[in-house]
Amino acid sequence: MPSLSVQALTDYLTSIYRKPVHITAVTGHGAQEEGDDLKGLDYGSPLFIEYNVEGKPKKAVLETMAEFTYGHDHFSDRAQSILWEHASLNSLPRHVRSLDSSAFLNSGKLISTGRATEFFLLTEFVQGNGYFKDLEL
Repeated sequence: MPSLSVQALTDYLTSIYRKPVHITAVTGHGAQEEGDDLKGLDYGSPLFIEYNVEGKPKKAVLETMAEFTYGHDHFSDRAQSILWEHASLNSLPRHVRSLDSSAFLNSGKLISTGRATEFFLLTEFVQGNGYFKDLEL
């Protein structure tokens, strides 16, 4: 997982709220804020984020899912669980609300998946029989 910067987190939260966000604190088990990089973030270790949106204080928890066998060994398995949690948590009475589901990019940026209603795959176009062009059917 790429290291997470305060700037990437600020940019992400700003895109979620569509208003300027100012982060006031980021803490977590083993996490230390050093300059613009957040050290110690590991899969399964939550980050506690305190921030302001238009002067209003807010708090959130950024959670990742630990990679382990029994169903979470591939990133697509973890994505499925996180997408399901985001879709279902807000319909449970008296349960903590999900603000968004998101993903890390190799560049260190974060992207939202929370407003997605369906996913798609875009592939290159191959003229002819596509993947079977060398096979005789």
